[in-house]
Amino acid sequence: MQSEPTNNKLCIDNTVNFSWNASTDPEGKSVSYELQIAKNNTFTENLQTKNTNSPSISVTLKKGVAYYWCIKAKDDKNASSNYSSTYNFYTEGEGVSNHLPFSPTIVTPELNTVVQEMSVDLKWAASDVDNDVLSFDVYFDIVNPPSTKIADGISETAVNRTLDPSKTYYWKVVANDGKGGICIG
Repeated sequence: MQSEPTNNKLCIDNTVNFSWNASTDPEGKSVSYELQIAKNNTFTENLQTKNTNSPSISVTLKKGVAYYWCIKAKDDKNASSNYSSTYNFYTEGEGVSNHLPFSPTIVTPELNTVVQEMSVDLKWAASDVDNDVLSFDVYFDIVNPPSTKIADGISETAVNRTLDPSKTYYWKVVANDGKGGICIG
């Protein structure tokens, strides 16, 4: 008897169009429908009952909520069918926009720089168009790409490292905006 919204459907709009196959009464009586919509499959939480003479109806619901629905047909003498199977659907919530942070820019030492000192200040710059607070993971190693994490979730944009003479080092910075946006510099 049911057809829309199908089971497990994500409804993009919160005005949901319900439709089902029309029923006929064996005695030729007019048929109406009782639609039940709820936030749980036992139809006890926020139950809405809608009556219609048509095999379709549009209902505006809250955004970002899981719903369940079923339908039954009844004639003008209140004889009715059983409720149909229960189906669930979800209304899409408000979109949340998050842009990735810009890739961290290496400030010092510049690429392919020979450092004469026994330590080096690794410095970078980073920003985020959403003005999210950024944290950084810093990797520093003698292998490329670097895999040794020397700083985890720091807010500073500089780290000092001691160097061994005559070695080539590689480093990278990973910026995290705390909302799932990650970029590597």
